[in-house]
Amino acid sequence: MRLKATASLLLMGSVCAQGQANKCGYSQLGNQRKDVATIQRLERVWNEAYLRGDAGLMSCLLAPDFTEIMRSGELKALSDELAMAENNRGKDLKMSEVPRISVLLHENAAVAFGKTIVTSNGEHQIRWYSDTCLWKDGQWHAIFAQQTAAYSH
Repeated sequence: MRLKATASLLLMGSVCAQGQANKCGYSQLGNQRKDVATIQRLERVWNEAYLRGDAGLMSCLLAPDFTEIMRSGELKALSDELAMAENNRGKDLKMSEVPRISVLLHENAAVAFGKTIVTSNGEHQIRWYSDTCLWKDGQWHAIFAQQTAAYSH
């Protein structure tokens, strides 16, 4: 299960640039800029949409060719990510704690990354994640995500 802040990708998306109309119609996706704060905000929007099971919003955040490597090593496509989110609809899932989201920003590319703690069956699991986004046509598009289990020695 992809819960990037207790869950999954907290990641950004295909949203509108400052001054542009919000093509998807979601207020959470407006006022985008090429800055760290926008990427961090979009990561939170993505995570919340995932936990609510809002595949429509996620479709606006993720690029059509979005790909993710799960912590198991399994490769997932956009359709898989949307189906996993839809399974959360009506479950009232919440983030236990919003993780610190670090961002590397370089021209039209951004990588958001961080560490989350997920509780499953009473056991705490530490996971690292990274989400890669591209700025195109005045919008951020999440194109790639990866989750990695963190082991303590």
